[in-house]
Amino acid sequence: MNYDTKHDIIADKINWADRFSPTIDVGLGWLPIIDRMVDRFNESGIDYTMLQIKEKFGGLRVYFTQPATANSKLDAYVSIACREAEETCEMCGVSGQEVDITNGGLSGFWMRNLCFECGKEWRRE
Repeated sequence: MNYDTKHDIIADKINWADRFSPTIDVGLGWLPIIDRMVDRFNESGIDYTMLQIKEKFGGLRVYFTQPATANSKLDAYVSIACREAEETCEMCGVSGQEVDITNGGLSGFWMRNLCFECGKEWRRE
């Protein structure tokens, strides 16, 4: 499966907001984390609308809406996924950590969660 196919399979399982295009903007390494989170969302039976799933400042960001009467179960699922992503290489899925990949300029400007090998590759590009 290629990058787009894996993203599309997960995106098809999500209840997306009409005004947003169904996009999961993360690397392949985080897709299993997102897939588990989406399965938990769908199994919860809570009506939700996904707005956006992306990487930002080295962390997983998930934006969604839910009924005001819903409990915090979906928030807990997002927290679990975010904690998993903090310890996972976004590119390959092995154990990773936050890495400053800024090429010159300001330190801490561009962060990603990467393993050692993917960090080396990313800096080379």
